[in-house]
Amino acid sequence: MKFCLIPAGEFVMGSSEEEIKKLLAEAREKKMPDWFMEKIPTEGPQHKVTLTTPFSLGIHPVTRGQFRQFVEATGYKTDAEEDGKGGYGRRDGKWIQSPEFLWNTNPGFETEQTDTHPVVNVSWNDAVAFCKWLSSEAKGTYRLPTEAEWEFACRAGNPGLFCFGDDQSRLADYAWYGGMGGLGTKPVGQKAKNAFGIFDIHGNVWEWCHDGFALYDAANMIDPVGNNRFQLRVARGGAFSTQPSAVRSARRSDGTPTTRYYANGFRVLLAAEPARQPHHE
Repeated sequence: MKFCLIPAGEFVMGSSEEEIKKLLAEAREKKMPDWFMEKIPTEGPQHKVTLTTPFSLGIHPVTRGQFRQFVEATGYKTDAEEDGKGGYGRRDGKWIQSPEFLWNTNPGFETEQTDTHPVVNVSWNDAVAFCKWLSSEAKGTYRLPTEAEWEFACRAGNPGLFCFGDDQSRLADYAWYGGMGGLGTKPVGQKAKNAFGIFDIHGNVWEWCHDGFALYDAANMIDPVGNNRFQLRVARGGAFSTQPSAVRSARRSDGTPTTRYYANGFRVLLAAEPARQPHHE
């Protein structure tokens, strides 16, 4: 796995009130479903976030090949396998849940699935288990990024709708979205990277974050981690199947810790090592 260093810093998180109104109007005009529109208001209020510690983030989403190493080393079974219900995939033109759709099968995609494709049909629990295993096998502490860390790394200093600004005509240079190139995930790292050196931060797969899905507060925040009583977990970034407005830097989604979906994957964060204290003889 390859990582790049993300510096400590501050940024404005979320969408402005004006942006939210515009997004809602566009969604209504396109007759988007209620579940899509109800997440838009949760992008506000905008608030300043300070991240006090640098961290390293995987430059790609975790791939099927990398997840396979974890499974082969541990015998791990995903939530989709444990409860026998499987994940989600496409059959006869419809997205359905079935035991045949697992992380290592083809969820009915038009694109062939290889070890270089992002792993999907993995739950938040599965992603956390992978991180724990990686921490035990490799030097360092690996975990899912918090939602604030994810958005900071996505924006890479750009306050616009996307990591490169507001010009949607450039989105195809950075993201797989809207079913382009065939309905299904694409091998990681084929599009342009953002200013921090991160690939596929927009589109391809939704990425699980550490946080519980919580409403924002307008107050300035330092190293925030969201929690809520329903224990929903945050997913970010949009996917190969979503429209442009769903792959924006501020777009939010959620799922339970056991939710698995044909478009849900994850990216791994490597935490900074604590500073060593001076040693006195």
